[in-house]
Amino acid sequence: MPTLFLSAPGGPEVQGVRTFDVKSIFVTGIAPDYAIAKSLIGQIYVGIAVVVFDREHRLQLEGVLEECRPTTKAGNGIQRYDLHVGQRRLVPYSVTPRVNHCGVAVA
Repeated sequence: MPTLFLSAPGGPEVQGVRTFDVKSIFVTGIAPDYAIAKSLIGQIYVGIAVVVFDREHRLQLEGVLEECRPTTKAGNGIQRYDLHVGQRRLVPYSVTPRVNHCGVAVA
């Protein structure tokens, strides 16, 4: 069964205005503004397993995708999405696959 992997950026010191991380996604249930290419969006569906991780801080959560809501477009024209993740739980960090430059992979 495929899994959607999302690399969560670090805190404000890393990302400036965009301030979300594994812990805030765990609390809100929303992984905001992920740019997802057309080649990947067709592989993502409600019910797919989701893993959000932060390699630097060794944090990880698992859940299930409940909604994929389009937001704005990135500067390169790729559509951004708010990903609503349900059944969230923090889990021990594990090695995750490589993600693309937007921090997304399906494996």
